[in-house]
Amino acid sequence: MRNSAENSGRSGFRFGLHTAIALAVLAIIIGAAIFLLPRFSLTGADRAAELEGTPEPTAAPTAAPTAAPTETPAPTPAPTPVPTEKPEGYVKTAIVIDGEPAVVLASRQAAEEVFTSAVNYFENRVEILYSAAGSKTMIENEIEFAAADPDAETTDFDTAKNYLIGEDSPLRIKTSFVRSDYRTVAHEVTSEESGEYYIGTRFVAAYGRDGKKIVVTEYTFLNGELTDTSVREEVVLATAITERIVIGTRPIPAEDVSDGSFGAEDCPPSHYSFASPVSGADITRYFGFYGGVLHRGVDFASGEGDPCFASELGTVIAVIERGALGKTVDISHGGGFVTRYAGLSEVSVTVGSSVFAGDRIGASSAEGIHFEIILNGRPRNPIVYLSASGG
Repeated sequence: MRNSAENSGRSGFRFGLHTAIALAVLAIIIGAAIFLLPRFSLTGADRAAELEGTPEPTAAPTAAPTAAPTETPAPTPAPTPVPTEKPEGYVKTAIVIDGEPAVVLASRQAAEEVFTSAVNYFENRVEILYSAAGSKTMIENEIEFAAADPDAETTDFDTAKNYLIGEDSPLRIKTSFVRSDYRTVAHEVTSEESGEYYIGTRFVAAYGRDGKKIVVTEYTFLNGELTDTSVREEVVLATAITERIVIGTRPIPAEDVSDGSFGAEDCPPSHYSFASPVSGADITRYFGFYGGVLHRGVDFASGEGDPCFASELGTVIAVIERGALGKTVDISHGGGFVTRYAGLSEVSVTVGSSVFAGDRIGASSAEGIHFEIILNGRPRNPIVYLSASGG
């Protein structure tokens, strides 16, 4: 029992000792805190003053600011609308042409559309009527779009446009285009009289030919109507050739000429050897005048179907039906000489065929063969040339 009491006494003592130590430590900590806390609240300047030995005045405690009570804003009255002008597009607008108001539209946009539509009308009219693609248009007027009097009477779109494109329109819309055209230049025809040929003789001494050229022309229109054409350039592609006609004035013999010598003096020499177109046929009519009418060749009394031969080397230039002469073949021999074979019942050559003297070119009809020799468009006496060649 004694040991138990001793142990309990020692335990109580140790507990009391520990408690005293703990309370002492706590007191030390509280004292240090009381001493150090003011030090921690000092500013750098305070600590510096303290170190220098100058006491820092203690600031009077400042009361925490009290927030002013927030007033509830009074309701803001709606702003009174300030009257403004209408946007320009919706102001009555006059189309002013050369300083004079022409029409008034309800808005600037309408005025511009009416004016543009009128200009396009004139331009399209030219392009459609004259197939004038690429035309150029110029407005010759001074055009303005001005705000009109608010009380001014407005015109609707169609009425305004009809006025601007009508006969009394104040607009001057100039449209122009340039075009290149191929044109034919007609050849001239001249005639001359000649005593070398008998009265009633008329032939083409030189055939004419039309020329061709390119003409560059500028066409000008005012409000869609043609007002001027001007040639800007001409380029000749082929020159026209004048046609020359000869008319005979030589008196016709009073009597018939039938001996075969008529006109021999008008037959220049030739290097060709013309042969008779038929073999062994008699001549029934010579070159000369009969009843005041010139018989242009000689007639051979060949039988129907008898062969007809080329009189000389040459090229066939015509195969044609010549009225009273019947089927006819013309052969060119060069040097201006042409032989003509008429009264054929059939033809065995074509245009462009080359023939030699003695080649068959056809067959005679029952009326026989009519044969001519033509030099430079003028008929000559075939007997002269046939005789010279031994025909």
